[in-house]
Formats: sequence, C-alpha cells, structure tokens
Amino acid sequence: MIVPLIDSPLMLVSLTLTSTAGLQTVVFGALRGDWSLTWWIPNLALLLFPIPSIMYLLRGSQRDAGRSMGSVAARRTR
Repeated sequence: MIVPLIDSPLMLVSLTLTSTAGLQTVVFGALRGDWSLTWWIPNLALLLFPIPSIMYLLRGSQRDAGRSMGSVAARRTR
C-alpha cells in the first residue's frame, strides 16, 4: 500500500490519537479496578492496533527523507 505524502501526516495524527485514547481507557480501567475481559480486550485492541501502521508511516517518511537528502547532495556535486 502506497500512502500519498499529503495524507501521511494526517494519518499519523489520527493513529496516534487513537492509540492515546486506548491508553487512557486502559489506565482508567486499571485505576478503577475493573478487570472484566469484555472491557479490557476492546480497549487493548484500541491501544495496540495503530502501532504497526504508525511504524510503517514513520519508516516510510524516513525513507522519503533519505531519498530527498540524497537527491539534494547529488545536485550539489554537479
């Protein structure tokens, strides 16, 4: 899947906020002492499912930055 560069920052913010919401609900459940699996499983999923996509987007942006830096360096040597 190729992500357009324009959408990548918005996707990264969205995925980060989704994971943050999951973290907040997990902490709330822990502080409240609610240990029901029917409550924990969806909230842990909310916390964890964005992480692979966040890593993919960050690695893609690092690759794109490396390409652009290489092309700038190549232009300077000409």
